[in-house]
Amino acid sequence: MKPHTIAMTMLIAGTSLCLYIGCTQHNIKVEQDEPFRVDVNMRIDVYQHTVEHANTIEDLINSGAQPQSFNFFELMDTLLFGSPAYAQSGSIVSRLSEESKTAIANRQNRRAELVSWQQKGIIGENALGFVTLYNKSVGSPTLQQLIQAENADRTIIYNNLAQIEGANPEEIGKVYATQIQQNAPSGTPIEVYDRNSGKNNWQIK
Repeated sequence: MKPHTIAMTMLIAGTSLCLYIGCTQHNIKVEQDEPFRVDVNMRIDVYQHTVEHANTIEDLINSGAQPQSFNFFELMDTLLFGSPAYAQSGSIVSRLSEESKTAIANRQNRRAELVSWQQKGIIGENALGFVTLYNKSVGSPTLQQLIQAENADRTIIYNNLAQIEGANPEEIGKVYATQIQQNAPSGTPIEVYDRNSGKNNWQIK
């Protein structure tokens, strides 16, 4: 076969392969090994949006700049003249339900108490995006109420984000858990994915 014939054959084959790859729809499987593994078929845009939303909301909760109550006038006031943290979060916060906005305010109000228990290794962050009593020997009704209230507010936020993104609330929580664990203080027990065992294991941050 002549050299120019071989070259032409290779060009045609390469072009056909590129057209096949470009025109074929592929499901993207998102896997994240740190601090845990997300093993779901999830649209990459939903995953990215969830990470962005989680960062925005958690930054808002951690900043202390968030007003204690939400309403339209406070939102407009803050967006135009108020704290940068709240203004930057307007893109997602403005789309959240009033119930979710109240949940964010609740979480900010209890954050200091929650962090103090996490630093002591008493309350941990699991792989589903919820807090849990890690050291059960220290359990008390007051502590249980704190955990239940925090998880109830997180559930409200996850459900709302799932509705906005057209996703499963459980998978929203799993992705969200990454951001929460990254923001958790040193000493916090966190549930992370172990590649060797293929299971989630607890470790102290």
